[in-house]
Amino acid sequence: MKKKLLAVVMAACMTFGTAAALPQAFFSDTYITASAEYFESSDFGYYVKEDSTLTVAKYIGNGGDVKIPKTVQGKTVTNMQSGVFYNNDTVTSITIPDSITTIYESSICQCRKVKKITLPATLKKIGYNAFGSCTSLESIDIPEGVTSIGNVAFNNCVKLRSITLPSTLEELGSVTFQNCISLKSITIPKKITKIDTAAFVDCTGLESVTLPDGLKTIESSAFNNCKSLKSITLPSGLEEINGYAFFNCAAMKSVTIPEGLRSFGDRMFGYYAKEVNGKEETVKIPDFRIYGGVRTIAEKYAKGEGFEFVARMAGSNRFDTAARISKSMRSKPTAVFLANGMNYADALAGVPIAKSLNAPILLTETDKLPAETLAELKRLDVKNVIMLGGEGAISEKVDKTLEKNGFMTGRIAGDDRFETAIEIANKLNPSPSEVFFVYGLNYADALSIGAVAGFDSAPIIYLKTNGDIDKATKDYLAGLKKQGCVAKAYVIGGEGVISDAMMKQAGDLLGVKPERVSGADRYATCTEVNKKFAGIFKGKTVCIAKGLNFPDALAGGVLAASSQAPILLADNTLQSSHKEYLKQKKANAFYVFGGTGAVSDKLVNEVAGASK
Repeated sequence: MKKKLLAVVMAACMTFGTAAALPQAFFSDTYITASAEYFESSDFGYYVKEDSTLTVAKYIGNGGDVKIPKTVQGKTVTNMQSGVFYNNDTVTSITIPDSITTIYESSICQCRKVKKITLPATLKKIGYNAFGSCTSLESIDIPEGVTSIGNVAFNNCVKLRSITLPSTLEELGSVTFQNCISLKSITIPKKITKIDTAAFVDCTGLESVTLPDGLKTIESSAFNNCKSLKSITLPSGLEEINGYAFFNCAAMKSVTIPEGLRSFGDRMFGYYAKEVNGKEETVKIPDFRIYGGVRTIAEKYAKGEGFEFVARMAGSNRFDTAARISKSMRSKPTAVFLANGMNYADALAGVPIAKSLNAPILLTETDKLPAETLAELKRLDVKNVIMLGGEGAISEKVDKTLEKNGFMTGRIAGDDRFETAIEIANKLNPSPSEVFFVYGLNYADALSIGAVAGFDSAPIIYLKTNGDIDKATKDYLAGLKKQGCVAKAYVIGGEGVISDAMMKQAGDLLGVKPERVSGADRYATCTEVNKKFAGIFKGKTVCIAKGLNFPDALAGGVLAASSQAPILLADNTLQSSHKEYLKQKKANAFYVFGGTGAVSDKLVNEVAGASK
């Protein structure tokens, strides 16, 4: 009961301040029986335990450099009682013998002149508040073999500049390093799976933190008020960050967010509070970026001026990239669309129907289902997979692989890309009010309009530059004309891709005169699309895709439509039309489709800079 009471009172004192007010008499021997023999020898008082070993009860020496003996009167010293050196201002260094395996709670607490503590190689556990408020302690090495460091163990060690944590460490308690303001860097060992509550709170000098790959949880306020921490890379396996974890990290410039993160707490990043004239004001951290793949973080935090979210969705190949984009979509789909990743036509035409079902588009090879795609299908735990395109695009081998893995399959297909687009349109909405025409032999304009078409559930219809329109498209347009359902039609791209004659032919079949939306090239056309349909893109998010290649952006259209975010096609640098658009858009959240080889960090920085 006394031991429990001690922990409760100490915890309360640490909550409202240091434990300086606690009297020495408060500490009681929780490890010694009432009948134990007590004696004093040299600088210490000891209890003789039932097994004839000794426990150090208290320090009675004159201070300076102190060495606890290993044996006294032929008996081995195996323990230190709580509070042995508590509140001692005469001791400057302490050496602990290798016969001791545990340092119990508050053993060397508030020894304000201790500069050096030498721990034994036999040590296994450091208890609650063991070295709390040793305000002159500058460095310490925790030996290999230590598995646990208790709560507030180094709290208020204000001069502690460096500490080496052992690879054997499995548990790091809460408030462990609170107010260690001189600590510059820390490496957390690989066996640690949780950074506990307020572990590094108020470490205002902390600049660098290395986290282990196996870390799963960062508890609330873990790095709260670490004002010098400029960046941190969160490990790929991290699953949970709780509220205020990086609150008031005012110097923070970048954070790498893992795609596996499944939950995060309130005010995790981005905002910190300070008192101004007695009132709390919310202050936005300038030039803050989060790199990673958690979409909800962008939606929640990318709201203030100067606060940026950059989510790069990049895998080892186009199939992996599509899977990563799928992971960033929040809704749990009932089906998944599968398209050939070596061609663009079916995937881009499929964006509106995929968006209508809040379903991702994953990619495959013609004759082989990639491992990355299969893994994502299993993660999504869906039963239905809808293939886009005929057997020339996705063969029966892939179909059989899907069925073998327990999926039910379907197929939307025509004889070619033009007819497949029509089949998709019929399944999407038999009576659309809008239609988008794009050039069917290139991908750029279809990429540009994908988010708009997806948001409006409007079909994307492929045309050629000149000549006759294929029979399937003719019949489809004639059917829509007969219904009289289409109110607006748009041709995306200039006369070089869809001629005026082709545009007129399509309009006559449809019974609606199309409006052309175009620019001098694919980039300018994309910008004009984004300006034309600005009413859809109401948020502050922009998707960035490579303009001269399609693979990484194939699966991005559904995410863009779901986010009401325009797609910006760019390559090595921005054009003037891009800059003008971004200046008006003032975006502060960016989804990047593909790795740095497709969309460089330099380009991302340029896009972000132009948005300010």
